[in-house]
Amino acid sequence: MRNILIVAMILVLIAILVVASPMLDVRQDEAGTLPSVEASEDGITAQPGEAPSFEVETGSVKMGDDSIEIETAKSANAPEEDADGETGNVTPAAP
Repeated sequence: MRNILIVAMILVLIAILVVASPMLDVRQDEAGTLPSVEASEDGITAQPGEAPSFEVETGSVKMGDDSIEIETAKSANAPEEDADGETGNVTPAAP
């Protein structure tokens, strides 16, 4: 049972990576350098290294605010419209 759960978690992680990978673009701008260390009779001297530089572009999701009209089914209990398109005071029939 534990093995099945581990395999399922790995498959979920792979699915997330497959879906998210087109949304991420990583490029290395500059290579990093290692620190230099020198030992002499006077002691040890060290010069710091430099971390690599990366440029990362992420995808974007655009949400619009376009409004559209959707026709819906009319309810049997909905008020009737008159010739002007206005709803009138229609009294429902007694049960």
